[in-house]
Amino acid sequence: MDKLHALLREIKNKPAPPPPPPPHQTLNITKELQPITERLEMVSANIRVLRDKEPSVQIPAVPSLEAELAAVEVKRTLQNIEKGVADLSKADRPPKQQQGPKTFAQVASTPKHTKPPQPNHTLIVSSTDPKLTGDNVIERIRLALDLKTSEARVDMVRKARNQKVVLRCASKTDLNLVKDQLKSNSGLKVQEPKPQNPMVCIKGVLSSYSDGEIVDHLKVQNKHLLQNVAVFKMAEESSIDNELLISLVQQKPVLWDKTLELYKNRVATQAAWKEIMVIIDPNFETKEEKTRQAIGMYLLLLIIKIALQHTMCDLHRSERHGVKW
Repeated sequence: MDKLHALLREIKNKPAPPPPPPPHQTLNITKELQPITERLEMVSANIRVLRDKEPSVQIPAVPSLEAELAAVEVKRTLQNIEKGVADLSKADRPPKQQQGPKTFAQVASTPKHTKPPQPNHTLIVSSTDPKLTGDNVIERIRLALDLKTSEARVDMVRKARNQKVVLRCASKTDLNLVKDQLKSNSGLKVQEPKPQNPMVCIKGVLSSYSDGEIVDHLKVQNKHLLQNVAVFKMAEESSIDNELLISLVQQKPVLWDKTLELYKNRVATQAAWKEIMVIIDPNFETKEEKTRQAIGMYLLLLIIKIALQHTMCDLHRSERHGVKW
């Protein structure tokens, strides 16, 4: 019995076993993730709003080879244009006149840039029959020339005096081709015009000066240019008031050639044209054309220093116009 009681006490004194663990509970993931889901939906809505406001970005297409070559050519052309504009800006320009409407004095003092005369490839054609008119000569020329086969170029055809016809060709080669074809026609005569010596026109000289005095002044003041000029032929024409005299001095080609050379070098071309001398090339066909093509004396007065105003103190500068050549 004692042993039994001892076992009972021992059993009572032993600690109680731990209680069994509670059963496993299932977590509600949807409930836990609901705040995150709501936040993501708000961010997604904001992104959609921003995407609708901003323009869509297009991916540039790759240019073709032709487009790249065209772009390079355009750039090269623009560079050439910029270079040309820069060169023009560096060129000498006449001084700018005042703003506003120009007066007659300003217009009259503006220099006019004229071109030097070009080579004149001209033929004078006439008929061996003096009874034929200019129209008959032109018809014979038309029949004699075969421009399609020879490929010659005739720029101008006009009738002249004494039943003559003037042909102007583009070049010396064209002139020779036309000349050879016209010579084959026995009824036509062909000749080239002979060049004449140039002239010097001195305006504003009083009639009290003789031709000899004018020539002496020219020779003395221009020895460096007129040393080889031996022949001077004078022609005079008085103005309405008989005070203004125009003197024409015919010279050898030496002075004309030097004047043209200086003209080509553009020496003193920006000066005002208020001088008293004008060089005229008489090789032009009409007096009107001579007047339009007068180029040299404006340069000549500045370059060779024909200072008539120093030796001829009472030089008269007339303001009248309409002086006849």
